[in-house]
Amino acid sequence: MAVFKCKMCGGDLHITEGMTVCECEYCGSVQTVPQLDNEKKINLFSRANRLRSAGEFDKASGVYETLVSDFPEEAEAYWGLLLCKFGIEYVDDPGTGKKVPTCHRSSFDSIMDDPDFEMVMECSDVASRAVYREEAKAIEALRIAINEVSSKEAPYDIFICYKETDASGNRTIDSVIAQDVYQALVEKGYKVFFSRITLEDKLGQEYEPYIFAALNSAKIMLAFGTDYEYYNAVWVKNEWSRFLSLIEKGEKKTLIPCFKGIDAYDMPKEFARLQAQDMGKVGAMQDLLRGIEKIMGSKTQQAATPNIAVKEGDLTKMGLLKRTFMFIEEGDWSNADRYAEKVLDLDPENGEAYLAKAMVDLRIPSLLALRDVSYFENNSNTKKALRYGSDALRNDIQGYIDSYKTAEKMRLKAEEERRKQEEKAAQETAERVIETLVSKEQASETTKKLSFGQAIQALLSNPRVLQIVCEKNFSQVSGYKGFVKIVFGRYPQTAQGGNADIEWLILRNEGRRILLISKDALDYRKYSESGSETTWETSSIRNWLNDAFINSAFDAEEKNMILSVNVAADKNHSLSAASGNDTIDKIFLLNSMEANLYFNSNSARACQSTEYGRSQGASDMGRWWLRTPGAYVSSDGTVNFGGRSVFNGINAVRPAMWIDLESSML
Repeated sequence: MAVFKCKMCGGDLHITEGMTVCECEYCGSVQTVPQLDNEKKINLFSRANRLRSAGEFDKASGVYETLVSDFPEEAEAYWGLLLCKFGIEYVDDPGTGKKVPTCHRSSFDSIMDDPDFEMVMECSDVASRAVYREEAKAIEALRIAINEVSSKEAPYDIFICYKETDASGNRTIDSVIAQDVYQALVEKGYKVFFSRITLEDKLGQEYEPYIFAALNSAKIMLAFGTDYEYYNAVWVKNEWSRFLSLIEKGEKKTLIPCFKGIDAYDMPKEFARLQAQDMGKVGAMQDLLRGIEKIMGSKTQQAATPNIAVKEGDLTKMGLLKRTFMFIEEGDWSNADRYAEKVLDLDPENGEAYLAKAMVDLRIPSLLALRDVSYFENNSNTKKALRYGSDALRNDIQGYIDSYKTAEKMRLKAEEERRKQEEKAAQETAERVIETLVSKEQASETTKKLSFGQAIQALLSNPRVLQIVCEKNFSQVSGYKGFVKIVFGRYPQTAQGGNADIEWLILRNEGRRILLISKDALDYRKYSESGSETTWETSSIRNWLNDAFINSAFDAEEKNMILSVNVAADKNHSLSAASGNDTIDKIFLLNSMEANLYFNSNSARACQSTEYGRSQGASDMGRWWLRTPGAYVSSDGTVNFGGRSVFNGINAVRPAMWIDLESSML
């Protein structure tokens, strides 16, 4: 028996040869384990899992790559790569006390579509494959939730990466330098991600959605470091390595290492080819800001006046523009528009004035808010501002437009991912629902069958699942479009009397209960054996349905699910027979009104008889009895009141019943 560490809590797992799934006695987690048939493999897995648990995802990934190379059929090695790729750490759920995943490296790409996940599925056995799929679904749900939150975040211009506290819990010099730079950048009009301030109102929330949004939208990362260890701290490296990865994938981003008091050898080797900024030099702040402006363009357009060269009459324009933007900030749209017009009276091609008028048109109180407005680009005054404005102004406006497009692209991609995953989940649920409802055979390896109650609840609670089941369940059966077919109970259906699953159509659902009718006519019987006119209350067919039929077709648990319901008496006005009294029955026939209500066409109402029914005298497309005395459905599906004798006529039988979805059987 080998000893291996739990990948959730680090406790010892005692694994016997051949095991691929085990339960940790410390945290109770059911988890997959590798085939521990090689000492080198055991040592590599132990090292990789230790690094991953410590948040060293890149280092751990390198060890898992070695495992994949040396043991290409080991599913757990590919799974380890996925855990590193998504930065999965297992933490305690305060509600249940169980270990649950949290994600430190989200992605736009689904874990289910990852090539490594395909290898996990290919290399795993039946038992471990089911566990892998459940864990992958939990991670995928996390990823979608993170993307949904991050898609609502406004895009950032700059991401500041640094270590906040030292080993003693005191604030680092890196943090102080980074905050000075943050303040200077904000004053320049840039939107900057600086965790100390940006995340201070996110206490009690997961930080990853906001970090993910900032990493993907920021054009520049400033990576601050005054010590080798600080640059390589786990979560600092997690940020700059992810940013570099985006650059390697072709993103137009720039990473600027900002160091102080260290030499080039103390910086990560990944920074070797990057132009760094020595923050210990005189004028370093000015040099850094000037370099950022060259990359990003100026954001100091708040008052709109710095870009105006001072000429004759310009002081008047500058004063008017300043008043214009002050009115905008106060939401005084009327005066803002009036003052912008005064500027245009002096200078008909003043880009700043047209920008102000665009903000008035859209009721936008600040320039930074422009990045959140979809129709800013198409506003007529915006177009004039782009036409007549200075190069700096045009760059700023284009920056706002590009920021919105970036955010919208992220939002749409997240929405599309969410839609795809919902559709995929609905497809998978529908497959399991269909397998449960239409067969009592053992579920396949790839499809986990639901309980009958779970299947019905999934069917009725998700409109998309219902739609898929309707499309697939009766795609080959004419006349039943829109119905769902289930199996429940058994009854003779062959000429020799061999029992088979009874197929039913769901006619109506009321949340807790559903109304069923047999898909086919199951038998061929008289309405009454009395030799005289009768009602449903005293009919022979009612007695047969609620005695011989129910006892032969259903076992004790199934009968417990069938509700006793009030069955309303019904009169056929074409006959002299009375309607009789209401009854309480488990099994009944539809009356004439219900036959018209639940089937929307004659073709839907028409049904064939089983082979057993035909052996008893029914025709292939049999007439079937309704509860209304003397009424029946003809072979063409029409409801007939034509006066067939209620005491000597013989028709096919389609039983109906209500099933309780919350019965003890479920």
